Amino acid sequence: MTYDKPTSYCVKCLYPYYNLGGGKCSRPIGYNKTCNGGIRSAVGPDDWKDCEHCSKKGNVDGKRCEVCNGARYVCTRPMQ
Repeated sequence: MTYDKPTSYCVKCLYPYYNLGGGKCSRPIGYNKTCNGGIRSAVGPDDWKDCEHCSKKGNVDGKRCEVCNGARYVCTRPMQ
């Protein structure tokens, strides 16, 4: 089975998104807090790699993978 790769990511926490970028990240990072990084487009052929932590399943032991956040792919771009 193939899965669509994310199309954008947060430059601060690398959280994957499936929209074309723009705006601010809304990933929860603690009690009553969210990340405030910007979202950038990442549609290049080398922008994403398969998540090795969850073997591209999206979960580990029944819980969402902490490395790829359940997206099955990991952003290869550097954090800013």
